[in-house]
Amino acid sequence: MNPTASTRRGFLKSAAAVASVPFILPSGIWSAPVKPNDKIAVGFIGMGRRSGGLVNSFMGQERVAAVAVSDCDTTRRNVSKAQVDKKNGNTGCAAYNDYRDLLARGDLDAVCIATPDHWHAIQILDSMEAGLDVYCEKPLVHNIHEAIRVMQAVKTSVEEKFHNFSVSKGSS
Repeated sequence: MNPTASTRRGFLKSAAAVASVPFILPSGIWSAPVKPNDKIAVGFIGMGRRSGGLVNSFMGQERVAAVAVSDCDTTRRNVSKAQVDKKNGNTGCAAYNDYRDLLARGDLDAVCIATPDHWHAIQILDSMEAGLDVYCEKPLVHNIHEAIRVMQAVKTSVEEKFHNFSVSKGSS
């Protein structure tokens, strides 16, 4: 028998060793109580008085990762970014002057809106159009026209998410 020739047993040992590498290397991730991909990436729009409590409340949840803040007031925006960075233990929080730049990120799962009331419906609709889940305190809208548009957006969003879920599960 040729000693350099590959045997089935040798091949299986090599394949098993190679296949086990991904499970050995990231052991810290596998043993973490909440995996990084299981966290909900949240962006915060409006960083006034109410927002400080909301940021703390959201960041108190182990499944939430605050990743971005947005406010047109530079001082509020920078203070909030520093608050999130301190809580996260890094400098990874992005800060935006325009909330639409925050919505364009593409890596967010949800937004928390804490702007003056007259902005709520506009920002809810823009956020839902970007495919994001929304947390916003009352009042959500100021008139029946805004209410109808928000209800239509919610209905469309739920139908799309349900359809995508159904398709991924094998039904249509």
